Amino acid sequence: WPSEKFSSYEANINLQKFASIAVPNRNQEESQQEIQCSQEDQSQSDTSVVSNSTKQDLLNKQNQTGTSENDEIASRVGSYPVSSAKMKELKATVTSERKLLLGYKIQELIKTERSYVNDLSDLIQNSWKVMMSVEESREIFLNIDEIWKFQKLFLRSLESCGENPVRICASFKTKDCLYGFEKLYSEYICSYDRAIIALQRAMQDPFTRNFLQECRLEISSNLNLESYLIKPLQRLLKYKLLLEEILKYFDGVGKDRGIIETAIEFMSKISAQVNESRKLHEMKVKIQNIEKLLVPHKKSSELLCLTNLQEHYGDFVMEGKFYRLWIKKERHLFLFEKALLLAKPRPRHKYTVKACIQLNHIHVNIHNTKDDVMMITFMSSLNSKNKPVQYLAESSTICYQWIKEINQRIKLLNKDPSSK
Repeated sequence: WPSEKFSSYEANINLQKFASIAVPNRNQEESQQEIQCSQEDQSQSDTSVVSNSTKQDLLNKQNQTGTSENDEIASRVGSYPVSSAKMKELKATVTSERKLLLGYKIQELIKTERSYVNDLSDLIQNSWKVMMSVEESREIFLNIDEIWKFQKLFLRSLESCGENPVRICASFKTKDCLYGFEKLYSEYICSYDRAIIALQRAMQDPFTRNFLQECRLEISSNLNLESYLIKPLQRLLKYKLLLEEILKYFDGVGKDRGIIETAIEFMSKISAQVNESRKLHEMKVKIQNIEKLLVPHKKSSELLCLTNLQEHYGDFVMEGKFYRLWIKKERHLFLFEKALLLAKPRPRHKYTVKACIQLNHIHVNIHNTKDDVMMITFMSSLNSKNKPVQYLAESSTICYQWIKEINQRIKLLNKDPSSK
């Protein structure tokens, strides 16, 4: 009996020892399984994050790296050696992401185009014009009706291309687009500033101002009429940026890539031409306004030509206030590309033009007076008495600016004798 009891007791001890050894091993195995499962879940989660990445995540990742597929792969690999299988997998991932981003950019183009057409519809079909006269309506809204019709057709053309980037970019090169973007937008943008001035003048009437506010509430819009009128300018400049984003994520080569690049170049030229047309228009309006302010001096009226200033003296450059030396009489100078007009201020913001000096017959000097004030001296070779005309500037900065501009114009005239 004692031996049997001892044997049973020993067996229990051995069993406990075995259990104490087995339990940690089992716990360790379970822990390793949990770690492995956790790693697998993390791997699946990472895969899910890559496959279900949001648009913003992908865009941020692409913006931090190169613009081409090879640049993107190189940035992710770095300087570490990568197996061919891993490289193949990485290339497939990058290609998929770039294709997804290209789709986002195409959708952005079409979505924003649709929104733009809807804004033009609100501008055309709402009751904005009811409280305006025919003349005011024509002056404020310009040719927005024609732009709206053109943009509706252009939107249909884009939507018919699906998500084919090549066909979409080819839509920008049609004859209708050339007419719409070049002629219609140029006409609108050149007159835009005048339209805003007319709108501000119309809104001085409280009835018109309140009515425009009601029209805004009618369409539940946060935009006022002036915000709608600027949209064609913003949209025309936006096209180039949208097309450049499409090219950024387009991995095709050859003719297809050439079509996209040509569309970008086309819209760049259109934007440049429209901006140049606007500058020319603004210059023409500026000179016409100056002509209204000028009155010829009695003694020199026969020698001065104060009409068609742009034709005779070129584009307007700058104007400023000076003072005659010693006598401190105020004078106003108008600088054009080919001539300098010396004028005397009159009431009601008018100016009596006392002389006109052709820049190709002028010599300019600059020096300090006793009071340390900058003085500018004009010497005309056509003046038989060779008497200098001297003026004091309000500051040295103004004086140096005038000297720089005058000398630059004289230099240009000497380079191009035909413009004298």
